[in-house]
Amino acid sequence: MGALVTTDGLSLRLALLGYNGGFEEAFMEYCIESAEQTAKSECNLAELSDDMRFPVTDLAAAMCLFMRKQEILNTQGELQTEGDGRIKSLKEGDREITYMTNDEGGATAETRLDTLIEQLKSDALLKLAPFRRIAW
Repeated sequence: MGALVTTDGLSLRLALLGYNGGFEEAFMEYCIESAEQTAKSECNLAELSDDMRFPVTDLAAAMCLFMRKQEILNTQGELQTEGDGRIKSLKEGDREITYMTNDEGGATAETRLDTLIEQLKSDALLKLAPFRRIAW
């Protein structure tokens, strides 16, 4: 059986999350192999079934984002402003949008990325739970 997750599949998932390109093929292959090994260890299985493709893809995406976190923040940091985050108020007449600052509870780019990584990882592990086999 070939690889459960392909680099094309991982690239597509990362693109859907808003992270286009910038990841080398060898790096993505490493993340995929690592995610597959993590899934095997979590579930106590020697082989993974096709039903596990999406959770393993999310684990691989989380690993890619985590390992390149600083690089992502540096490239996106140039586009971030102090007010990025949650909307504080809207005004329709003049189309005014006010964002919360970090002091008012708005999330920084790093906080949002950390939340995304943690959510991808925890959701993937939850989806793998039904496949878990008890090891004696």
